[in-house]
Amino acid sequence: MLEKLKQELVNQNAFNTPLPKTIYDLSSVITDPRINDKMKLMIAVNEAILFASQFHRSLMHYNGSLIPINAISFILSPSGLGKDSSVNLIHRCFKEGYDEINKIRTDKAIDRAKELAKQAKKARFDDASEYMKYYDAPNPLFASLSTNEGLIAHLNTLDDDGIGAGFIYTGEFTSELQNSSSLLSNLTLLSEMYDEGKKEVKIIKSKQSQSKEIKNLPFSGLFMSSPDILFYDEKAKREFSKQFNSKLSRRSFFCFIPVANDEIEYASVRDMINAAVAREDLAYQTVKNLQDIFRNISLREIAKVGQNITMTSECSQLMLVYKTYCSESAEKLDKTLNISRLNRTHAYWRAFKLAGALALLKGLDYITEVEYKEAISFTESILDDIVLFEKELAKEPYQMLVTLAEQSTTLDSIFSLNLHQLKKLGFIPSIRNVDNTLKDLVKFANSVDDKGYFEVSTDGIEYKRIIKTDLVNVSFVAVSGNKEQRKAMCASGYQSAELPFSRLADMLQKDFAYTPFKFKNGIRSNANVYGKIKWIALDIDNSNFDDEMVHEFLKDFNHHIVRTSDANNAYKYRVLLELDSLVELNDIEYKGFIKAISDFLGLNADILPRSQIYYSYSGRNVLSVTNANPLEAREFLLIAKGLEDTNVYISASDLSDEQKKTQLENSQATFDFAFNAPQGKGSVALWRAARMAKELGMSNEDIINLVYEINSYWTYPMPEARLRSTIISQVMKWN
Repeated sequence: MLEKLKQELVNQNAFNTPLPKTIYDLSSVITDPRINDKMKLMIAVNEAILFASQFHRSLMHYNGSLIPINAISFILSPSGLGKDSSVNLIHRCFKEGYDEINKIRTDKAIDRAKELAKQAKKARFDDASEYMKYYDAPNPLFASLSTNEGLIAHLNTLDDDGIGAGFIYTGEFTSELQNSSSLLSNLTLLSEMYDEGKKEVKIIKSKQSQSKEIKNLPFSGLFMSSPDILFYDEKAKREFSKQFNSKLSRRSFFCFIPVANDEIEYASVRDMINAAVAREDLAYQTVKNLQDIFRNISLREIAKVGQNITMTSECSQLMLVYKTYCSESAEKLDKTLNISRLNRTHAYWRAFKLAGALALLKGLDYITEVEYKEAISFTESILDDIVLFEKELAKEPYQMLVTLAEQSTTLDSIFSLNLHQLKKLGFIPSIRNVDNTLKDLVKFANSVDDKGYFEVSTDGIEYKRIIKTDLVNVSFVAVSGNKEQRKAMCASGYQSAELPFSRLADMLQKDFAYTPFKFKNGIRSNANVYGKIKWIALDIDNSNFDDEMVHEFLKDFNHHIVRTSDANNAYKYRVLLELDSLVELNDIEYKGFIKAISDFLGLNADILPRSQIYYSYSGRNVLSVTNANPLEAREFLLIAKGLEDTNVYISASDLSDEQKKTQLENSQATFDFAFNAPQGKGSVALWRAARMAKELGMSNEDIINLVYEINSYWTYPMPEARLRSTIISQVMKWN
């Protein structure tokens, strides 16, 4: 049935009937280009409904009940977007209209003052000099959070006046949720009065303080805020969920803007100024035009105060279709998204109230299908916002930690939270015995973040961004002669340079001592090593593969391979590998980093300290690939820091014969890392699979068949010639 209902609405153009031009004009007076158009339109719609509500024109539902024009709206957007100023910009468009309303309210207050003067038996009760003694100026139409008693008293006055509508506003909703006792009681009152504008009152002893029952009085609210507190404060999150599940979800328009618009890039400062001036000039003229429009609407509607607005039969039928569609489409949402399901189920009702406001602004005494379609289109445009927000709200603590860290860091900054902050924000349940909790939090956070890495600090958690760059650092000093002679020349005098990785080939063909690290004052020592590196050197002194073979094997990665002291020894060489990001490690971590990469590549490299320098020799042939991919460093960085398991290459040495047999019988699962290797890592994955298969006891013939099977499984298999010259040729040499 859902598809039939949707098609019916599509046929009626219900999903893309635009709002009246006046509403878009309202939204255009917000000139800040960082503010999302949807947010602007949301504020405009809320203000239009609020204005329409002032005239106490109830909507006659097709079942005969009277429904006030009102709205409850929530807008959650990033900090610094000028929420209050945006509301004020649109609100001033209605100034002339509200002035006319307040004239009526002032006249009503004067009439009350005259009546009081008359009751006091003042002979000249209708003379200003007398009745002004009893005059009580009307409260402002628009209130901030207050006690319910004060708010109800204000609503009683508006009810008596027969004009003017209740409204509360806060631009710091989430902070108020934490700190204000008034907010929750105000929300309860707002929810109670939303559907029919009614509020029954308790009878109290003091007749003087007794409030009156409210009937059919519109009462609206606008709540704006940054969502951060809701995401990261567990108490606020629970309260929000409670309020929306119990009362607010079905009644509220909800707009969620995760990020601000990107800043506009201008060719010059003058262009920026000219664009800003043009926007402001246009907005100023639009405000003037709208003020006239809404003043005229106000004058027209004052004459109709209290008159009901009906529905055409076509509108009633459309509303029935949309109501059923909302209910059935809500059932399709994930059952865990209860707030979103409630919000969608009752979208038809919020659209009804908006349609009533649009009809009034047009000067109609009835809602047609046109106004209801306009309302449907807007309502549908924001329905996914609450789904997105609820999914964010439901994230696990480690997922929220990732989001918070990424939002709070730049490339060169470190984000940290101490234990008390972690507890307050709900990331850990307690600050006692937290070692394992912190380790798990870091582990899970690292599993979903690829922009940086988390680690446990002395007093909590730290996060550092992974920095990408095209240039590498190299420190070098000219040397010559044999090893002993070179050693005497390489204790100091190191210079550093940043250059493309490809340029290292030039250095490798000359006489230098070099390292990827920097030395303080150019003096080589363990204590003087510092700096982030973007390449590593693997020292291979005794390999089963010659340099040509490794060069072919590593063609997927940017590298240089050069023989060391013996130019004729093809099995003694150095591999320089480019990394995809800058890496900062202490000496112990660096050794773990080198070992993890060596194990991954299947190369038996010496594990050397950071202070180790390497010699290059004039006239050496360099085997280079510089147009492939750098090696992704993050996985090995996490291993080196103890933040991830070290089994990059799975050894079978500790398995029993029965376990080895089971592994081979489930080859698809055992070698899944190779079958599903990402493009660009295929050759290494194949080599790891072959080595692992050998350790599990597979014959050379079966290993070769496995290699061919994995290669054929890939979308982009390795060419036959390369496969045979690298992996297959090596397997055939195994005993």
